[in-house]
Amino acid sequence: MGEPVFQELDDVNTEITRIKNIWGIYEEFQDELTELAKEDWVTFRSKTYRFDEFLSNWLEKLRQLANNESIKSSKKQSSSNMNVRIQQDIDNYRLLTPMFKWVRGEALSPDHWLELFRILKLPRGITLEKLTFGDILKAKDEIMNNSDQLKVC
Repeated sequence: MGEPVFQELDDVNTEITRIKNIWGIYEEFQDELTELAKEDWVTFRSKTYRFDEFLSNWLEKLRQLANNESIKSSKKQSSSNMNVRIQQDIDNYRLLTPMFKWVRGEALSPDHWLELFRILKLPRGITLEKLTFGDILKAKDEIMNNSDQLKVC
C-alpha cells in the first residue's frame, strides 16, 4: 500500500507558507524601521539622509517584488495588498521628511524644546537626551498638522 495523499493538507500548507512570506515582507520593513527608530534624536537629526535611503531602498524592493509577482501572477492579490500597505507607509513618511528640519532644534533653548514637546504632544518626562527618532516618527501627525507653528518655534 502506498503513502496516502492529502491534497487538501498540501494546499493548506502551501497557503500558510504564502501568507507567512507576505507578512514576512512587512515584518522585515517594520524591523528595519524599528532599528532606525531606536536611535537618539540628537545624533540622528544630522543623519536623516539614512531614513531617506531606507525609504528609497524599500521602494526599490517593492518594485522588484512587483516584477517577480507579475512573472508568477497567480494568487498575488494578498502580496500586492501588503506591498500597497508598505507603499502607503513610505509615501506618508516621504511627506514627513522635509519637515524634520523644523524639529531638529540645534539652536533651541530648553524653553523652546519644551514648547516643541508640547506642540508634538510628547509624553511628560521626555527630555532631549531621551528623545528618539521613533518619538519623532510617532509624532508625525502632529508635525504635519502643526507645520506652520513649528516653523516659528
